[in-house]
Parts: sequence; structure tokens; C-alpha cells
Amino acid sequence: TDNKMMDLLRPSLEEAFVIQNQQVALDYIGKRGSTMGVTKEKRIRYAKE
Repeated sequence: TDNKMMDLLRPSLEEAFVIQNQQVALDYIGKRGSTMGVTKEKRIRYAKE
């Protein structure tokens, strides 16, 4: 049913809600790699590549 589907999707939707613009999205993508000690600007550049 639709309610079951929403229950399954809710965690993903809640996590994605904080990503409201391109800069935040690129920083999020850049953080997923090995970024220990990397600046935000470098993470964004990495995400664009």
C-alpha cells in the first residue's frame, strides 16, 4: 500500500531534505569519499569532477 511505501521511503526523504541547494549537495557528495582533513572547497571540486 502507499502507507507501507512511505514508511520505507521516509528515512531517505528526511535525510535528503537538508540538501536544499547545489553547494550543499556537492559538499555532501564530496564528504562521501575519503575526505579526512580536506577543505570544503576541495570536497566540492572533487564532487564536480
